[in-house]
Amino acid sequence: MLTADYIYIEVCISDTCSSRYDTIMKMLDDYLRNHYEYLTVETYYSQFKSPGLAKALDWIKVCEATKKITRVKDAKLEFFPFQFQDDVDSHEAALIHSLPCKEWNGLWESLVFDQDLPMELLNFIQTGLYFSDLNINHTIINVNKLILLHGPPGTGKTSLCRALAQKSAIRNSNSFSFSKLVEINAHSLFSKYFSESGKLIQKLFSQIQKIVDDDDTFVVILMDEVESLTASRKSVISGLEPSDALRVVNALLTQIDKYRSKKNVLILATSNLVDAIDSAFLDRVDIKKWVGNPSEEGIYKILSTGILELVEKGLIIKPQNPILNWDELQVDSPSLEDSALFNISKEALGMSGRTLRKLAFLAHARYIQHVIILN
Repeated sequence: MLTADYIYIEVCISDTCSSRYDTIMKMLDDYLRNHYEYLTVETYYSQFKSPGLAKALDWIKVCEATKKITRVKDAKLEFFPFQFQDDVDSHEAALIHSLPCKEWNGLWESLVFDQDLPMELLNFIQTGLYFSDLNINHTIINVNKLILLHGPPGTGKTSLCRALAQKSAIRNSNSFSFSKLVEINAHSLFSKYFSESGKLIQKLFSQIQKIVDDDDTFVVILMDEVESLTASRKSVISGLEPSDALRVVNALLTQIDKYRSKKNVLILATSNLVDAIDSAFLDRVDIKKWVGNPSEEGIYKILSTGILELVEKGLIIKPQNPILNWDELQVDSPSLEDSALFNISKEALGMSGRTLRKLAFLAHARYIQHVIILN
């Protein structure tokens, strides 16, 4: 039996809209089938001839489909409706963001990696949640829903985690009414008083537990620079780490084990020094991914998107020829601008993504010799 084509559509509902989501989705399904023969992946649609949809929606985005251009008539349309949130709660050692948040709108699209790492990790997350929905016995199939990203500083590990949390919140909008991202500040959990750090861990996770207890809330816990919390117990025994670190590791592992059976919890962690992480924590990691500095292709994509942003904002003149993407560059004769950008990409090998995204700003500050007047 042939499987029907599918189209996944993220639906951004206006802040002022108070209509039921199911009513809006029914209107949208009818509208798309009557007004479009095909829909294109990675395309936004923000103009609606229907007054009801024009009032209710800010935009929709076709994020995935069977084919890049998919026929609407015979496809299954899967909608993920959401409204942006602005709430951020500050706690002693954590920030709690309501998701999806406006601040990170577009973050997913800005990610540049040589492989399609974001989608690979998103598929892992969705599989983990699906297994939870089916009540798969975690003692038979061991899943902790714990992802570790490691690599040098400035490679986008934290941004990727935030983007994953945001995207997961949208993709699970039909399963959960609310979504939260808890960003743990590892350095704040180490008290200057002996034996206090383990207690701080327990206090923090007691606060998190109150959120997790609501089964209608999807909770993503992000532990940045997790090596600060999970120093190897071998180092403690040898005297290279304070003995309080042992209490922290044990307390953290206990909390992680508590969340194994929770259907609404995902744990993300980043590290610059994976060799310093306790082996018991690493053994609980389901998927560990290296995130390194970008290749020539990644550098070219980062720099070209930066140039296009400055063109869109009118800061630089639009090139006569459109800037080629990387694949086009391999087969077409590059223009002068493309050749220069390609050569810069080769020269910039070894730079982190964080540094590369500053280059346009630094170039303007250093070489544009006029005063900018802000009105």
